[in-house]
Amino acid sequence: MERWGKGSILHLDYTPDGKRLVLATRRGISICDALSLREERFIEVAGGVPMLAVSPDGRTLAAATWNSRLTLYDLEKGSALRTLDNGDHGAPLALRYLTDGRTISLGTTGEINLMWDVETGKLVHRWYTTGNSAMTASPSGDLLVTADWNGSIFLWGGLDGRSPGRFWRDSEVQVVRFSPDGDLLAGGYGDGKAGVWDVLDAKMRYSLPHADRVSALAFSPDGAVLATGSWDNRVILWRASDGKALRTLGGFQGRVNQVLFSPDGNNLATLAGDGLLRVWRIYDGGLAAQTLDYVGLRQAVFTGGSQVAAAGDDGSLQVWDALSGARRELPDAQPGGIGSLAASADGRWLATSGLDGNLRLWTLPDLDLALELWLDEGWVNGLALSADG
Repeated sequence: MERWGKGSILHLDYTPDGKRLVLATRRGISICDALSLREERFIEVAGGVPMLAVSPDGRTLAAATWNSRLTLYDLEKGSALRTLDNGDHGAPLALRYLTDGRTISLGTTGEINLMWDVETGKLVHRWYTTGNSAMTASPSGDLLVTADWNGSIFLWGGLDGRSPGRFWRDSEVQVVRFSPDGDLLAGGYGDGKAGVWDVLDAKMRYSLPHADRVSALAFSPDGAVLATGSWDNRVILWRASDGKALRTLGGFQGRVNQVLFSPDGNNLATLAGDGLLRVWRIYDGGLAAQTLDYVGLRQAVFTGGSQVAAAGDDGSLQVWDALSGARRELPDAQPGGIGSLAASADGRWLATSGLDGNLRLWTLPDLDLALELWLDEGWVNGLALSADG
């Protein structure tokens, strides 16, 4: 059996020793070497996994489904250990193990936060919150933060669910993160700024500028550096004490969806809308590794016989033989993304439409470019070839 891709990456987490990256994809869970990004194990999960978290001891991982059910897995064996299910409360917004190692916190779009004892599977706390755009828990679990699209950030007691305060800016909140010591809270906003707040007095220390909405945040393990990712296709590293810009990471072909420091603070993993997982060196901003293996497939069609053509979210084009597994690939068939594809009835031609209004006709099975047309109307979502070709 040939598996056609592992689906685009939706979320990632490091193991505590920094040796592995665990990836949540639209097909399941991939466990990779953190330096080479070579896959060590893949766990197929029906429907995919939108969010996951690795336990502090590195022995188990928790994977959330789209309806807020959790499954615990043995990280070494890949076997399922236990399912934690308290009903459908929407998609996961935040998932983390607390520093005690036995409590896991899940926040959802249904404006509810759940805490389980992972050893017994018992639900420890369950309360409704305000705000469904972003959530996070402090490392100790003493505090919970929820945010809404109106600019409000609410602070809650992590054990009793009481709200001692609110932070506010006049812009929708995209993401929130605590510093490792729990003293600072960073919020990413739709107006292209990130704000860093003192948790105790609810005062903003400083504001950090981007050219578009800030969609990803992470503090380094020592709390000295804050990484921000944005829809402007950039990641910026800032000194957390005063907000001074230290370094900019670029080259992303899409919005930045997640940033994550390695446990030793030497590397930064980034996940972007172009489907690529990249690992950067902090000391010089150089790219240490990246992978192309997890790009999602946008559309697939039979091209005749056992041949199947598949279009990737990143603009790549692949032709597979369903029987032998042989594959031919063009990484940049339609730079900017493929909107649609269609094959002729005789299996000689394959047409693709780009999201930039570009139409291309390819020969099969060689994928040689035979014809190119440009349209002025923008991207094309539908495409067909006549029956006679």
